[in-house]
Amino acid sequence: MNADGSHKRDLTRRSGQDHAPAWSPDGRIAFASAHGSPLPRIWVMNTDGSHQRRLSRLSGEYPSWSPDGEKISFERNTFGRSGWDIWVMNADGSRAKPLLASQADEQGPAWSPNGKRIAFQSDRGAAHGAHHIWTAYANGSHARRLTWQFGERPVWSPSSAPFSSPPVTFTSSAAMGRIQSLSPRALRKNSRSPTGLADSGGGVSSPIL
Repeated sequence: MNADGSHKRDLTRRSGQDHAPAWSPDGRIAFASAHGSPLPRIWVMNTDGSHQRRLSRLSGEYPSWSPDGEKISFERNTFGRSGWDIWVMNADGSRAKPLLASQADEQGPAWSPNGKRIAFQSDRGAAHGAHHIWTAYANGSHARRLTWQFGERPVWSPSSAPFSSPPVTFTSSAAMGRIQSLSPRALRKNSRSPTGLADSGGGVSSPIL
């Protein structure tokens, strides 16, 4: 649909659930689809819904494009000791490999505007059923926790400065599903005090910038 909510239209009309669309820098859309399979896999299509094709035989959902459009990160349930992991593959679906894999659940990858880091949610050190916001370098190294309050589904603010630290917004389960933000300064330190952005009196989630 348009940004004002007008002209809604279907891009996919197939058997199986389609969800988690993500725009590429060049205008394509990656998404997760369970079409033809019991588990969702990563697909890509044109902006008008044409030329839909599966990128990989691996299961996965919630794709996130790197800023240069060359790679896609996604979350994948291995149904083993590591549970949910974050994987990365080339934009054509080749060379898929785990980026962040541990005994904790890691989900919701989001590339920073300069492509150097990935924000994600992890239940490392969190209460049962809760997550914190973490970041790691784009190669999966130097993972560190950003929040001391629970958070999910991080999203970086766009930035034209290649070496800046733009804010990260996320859904805060500690604040009853409110949208909160981490400042650039907080990204350089572990933040105990994110800023609230949305409080509508009900739960809100999955911010998009």
